[in-house]
Amino acid sequence: MALSHLPYTVLFWFYNLAFWNKEGLVLNPYVHLHAKYQRIRMFSFPLLSILIVWLIRPFSIGWASFLGGVLYAFYTPAIMVWVKFYKKVATLISKKKTFSSA
Repeated sequence: MALSHLPYTVLFWFYNLAFWNKEGLVLNPYVHLHAKYQRIRMFSFPLLSILIVWLIRPFSIGWASFLGGVLYAFYTPAIMVWVKFYKKVATLISKKKTFSSA
């Protein structure tokens, strides 16, 4: 039984709970943003890969496996784009916080 996905599943649910329980956990805007972006990053590619495999599998298990795996070649460039947007929004939050405290 392969449990290699278990840490990612636990982390996803951790960020998901943090995102939805913002008031109860008294999260500041930066931590809430971090939870939001981590949920997106951790869930998008695995879900898309599973969807591709699920759709193509009835026609060819080989192509389904190949295309589902090749999708992860785009994971690193997607992370780079994600980091760019994350830093941009985080900078806006920190500037807003600086101006509001002054």
